[in-house]
Parts: sequence; structure tokens; C-alpha cells
Amino acid sequence: MRPITTLILTLGACLALTGCWQTTVVSSSWDDHPMMEWAAGDSKKKQVRARSWTIQAAAFDDNQRYERARTYAEFLTRQNLIEPVWMEESQGITYVYAGQFRERKNKQAREALSTIKKLQRNDQRPFKDAEMAPLAHNMVATDPFDLAGYPNRYSLQIAVYDEDFGRKFREAAEDAVRVLREQDVEAYFYHGPIRSLVTIGLFTDHDFVWRSDGQRGYGPAMKALQEQYPHNLRNGLTIEESVGGRSIGAQPSFIVRSTG
Repeated sequence: MRPITTLILTLGACLALTGCWQTTVVSSSWDDHPMMEWAAGDSKKKQVRARSWTIQAAAFDDNQRYERARTYAEFLTRQNLIEPVWMEESQGITYVYAGQFRERKNKQAREALSTIKKLQRNDQRPFKDAEMAPLAHNMVATDPFDLAGYPNRYSLQIAVYDEDFGRKFREAAEDAVRVLREQDVEAYFYHGPIRSLVTIGLFTDHDFVWRSDGQRGYGPAMKALQEQYPHNLRNGLTIEESVGGRSIGAQPSFIVRSTG
């Protein structure tokens, strides 16, 4: 059996690495590890090559529109009926789109629209109002598992892949997310220029709590998830933190925020 390799990386060196993250003032009530914030401009988004038409499967304009659109997009993705499936925000409305078609009324488009309209979820037909919509050229699509699609939302970082993993570090992060999704874990990826995150869960400002010292800390839902996934791994290996040359243990998982 091969021994488990442990990486040695000091906290100071970790935070000093160049790339997409910067330290914020928020600290955790779980420990004193800083929350990290990622700039959405660094995230890799997929370019959808326009073929004139797509299916507008759903649209939401309420306060829960991101979460509702995400649920619908993930459901459509799991059906493996049509690709790509993505979300887009416009003027306070979050849309769920599916597929690309050269013509609005060709056979492929009609069959895909009919199939989506008939889909059932919890004994209901959530896409019964789906319709064809013009597809703008060079539009940017967001994968439903891409954390960048959920601006101003928080998530628990449990892994990071970087160039030391190899040229396919982004694919490795996406593969990790797919494996977690197959286990019914709400996982996301987030791509930067030199590293990619794997995160779990989605939270809002309401999931934080105010501590007695006046600092904002992790709320019950955040702490419960952190107890399930206590560490942040680098390229699949434990990151051992040290201060003054003395080991202080494995780097814990921590909350990150997507700025959209």
C-alpha cells in the first residue's frame, strides 16, 4: 500500500500565492481561518456558439430565483436529454436554457421542446411553459455546477487544484464535482487562471451569525457542513499548515464567496 503523502504549506505562503483569491475581514466561529473571496472575472465560462435558437425552459424573478433556477437546471442536466443546459441572468430574471438549434421549427427543435414540456418532477410538469427563444451570438453560458453562476453566494471550499497537478487541473476539479454529485452532494467548481476550487453547498449572508466579540462567524448550517468536510485538500492531498516552523495541523475547509 502506498503511503499517504502530506504537503507542507504554511498559512502565510498559502495566502501569499498569486491568483484569484484575496483575504477578507470575515473570520469563522469554527476557527480563525480567514474567509476567501474569488473574483468572478477569473472564472472560466463556456462560450455557447449560437445556432439561432434555444429552448427557454424556465424563468424566475423572485428572491429565490438563483436557487430555483439552479434546481431546474440541475434536473434538466441529469436527464441527459439535451446539451448544453445553462442559466443566464438578465434584468432581475434568471433564465434556464437548453440546447442550440439552427432553425426554430426544425424536427430536432420540435422534438426537444416537446420532450422538455412533458418532463415530470414530483408529479408535476415544471417545464410545461417552455418555449423557443432566439439565441444571441457569442452569449456566455454558465454551467449549473459553476459557482460563478451564483453571484454573492457563499460556499465551503474543500479542495483546490492547481498547475502542480498538471495541465488538466481544471478538468480534475470538474471531475471531482461530478463524483460528488453522483453521491448527491451539492458540489461546485470555480476556475481561476492558475487554480480551480471544489466547493460544497450554497449560503447567503443570512447563514452567518454574529459572535459575542462583534465578529461575523459561521452559522449552524455552515458549521454542520464543515464538520462533514473538515479539510481543504490541494491536488487531492492534505495541506499541512505551520506557524514558526511548527505544525498546527491540516488546513481546514473554509467559506468562499463568488462575486458573480
